[in-house]
Amino acid sequence: IISLHMNAGMCSVDTEALSVYSTDTVPVLAQLDSTAPKTARTHDISHLCDKGHTLTPSVPASLIQASDHVYEASFLPRDATSIYNERDGMWHTKVFPSDKPSSRMDAVLLD
Repeated sequence: IISLHMNAGMCSVDTEALSVYSTDTVPVLAQLDSTAPKTARTHDISHLCDKGHTLTPSVPASLIQASDHVYEASFLPRDATSIYNERDGMWHTKVFPSDKPSSRMDAVLLD
């Protein structure tokens, strides 16, 4: 096909011969499968428009008084919720009540 295309300007080409090799006779998906390897990266960015379909659970504000909150002290911050206390030079992380209660320890501390 390429050689016929390159020589099209130099001599007359039989259009019947070209129709045999036309892309119209080969399905589009077969053309894509034959030209692109399975592991090739694509430029498809449609996934960027996809929205998350899950709802994040909301935990209401705690009814437990601030005097009953449990903090764990450490020399380094454990996460973004750790607060530095200049009096003792330690980082304090709230352990109870948890922002995302999901462990047995959360239930034990309720007792």
